[in-house]
Amino acid sequence: MRFTLDNPISEARREAELVDRLKESVRLRMIAEVPLGAFLSGGVDSSAVVAMMAGHSAEPVNTCSIAFSDPAFDEFQVRAASRAALPDAHFVDRVESDDFGLIDVLARTYDEPYADSSALPTYRVCQLARRHVTVALSGDGGDESFAGYRATASTRWRSGCEARFLSRSGARLSACSAACTRKRTGAAGVPRQDDLPGPGAHLGRRVLP
Repeated sequence: MRFTLDNPISEARREAELVDRLKESVRLRMIAEVPLGAFLSGGVDSSAVVAMMAGHSAEPVNTCSIAFSDPAFDEFQVRAASRAALPDAHFVDRVESDDFGLIDVLARTYDEPYADSSALPTYRVCQLARRHVTVALSGDGGDESFAGYRATASTRWRSGCEARFLSRSGARLSACSAACTRKRTGAAGVPRQDDLPGPGAHLGRRVLP
């Protein structure tokens, strides 16, 4: 897969094309014979989806949100700003900080280890939505697609630092790489911690304690 830009366009044209594609993507997912709705967290991603839905619908959009008892984590004010600009029929449910009754349910639902605490409000908003609609659109994936997480910025900064470091330390790292290549392996082909000789030995101990 190539990521080269074969057809350079202006920033204004990119913005317009992004909105056009988002509108079309949402329109296609609104083709249904059942009641439709959307999850609205107050973030840019879900707000954008609801805005596109409102543009394609003559009726108010059914939106479902989760509120939190701790104001430090509640997005009520942000959701209110989103809703002020959008005609919607809004439904809200509250999740308490000690809502641990869901843990066993989530373990059966996910059927695998899942340590993200967002699973609790996500399950609750799905319960809420099911009482009012059959299909719900969400903004999940928006942060991944548009690099919206703080970790994305830190990763880019770290990559730049690593690139500068590697350019200055090429010879030293080449020697370390050669040492790793010559390493012996133990049972099942797993490198042994004493197989990295010299100054780089501590790397082996950290990776394979």
